[in-house]
Amino acid sequence: MSEPMHRCVSTISDSQAMERWEQSLQLLDTFTQIWLDNPKLARQAGSRVQEFVMPLEEARERHLHDLD
Repeated sequence: MSEPMHRCVSTISDSQAMERWEQSLQLLDTFTQIWLDNPKLARQAGSRVQEFVMPLEEARERHLHDLD
């Protein structure tokens, strides 16, 4: 019979969490710039990416009645 899997639960320090958050923001900035520079690539990435890089007013209009 196979051994049961044991998960180690650990926490990270505030400084590690902040470092990871900063890395995530840098990645977001990088990909956002790539998609803005290359709209064809943004289209290939799908509708969520297209909406992410579209002007805010256009996104608002597109989803104006989503909760109706």
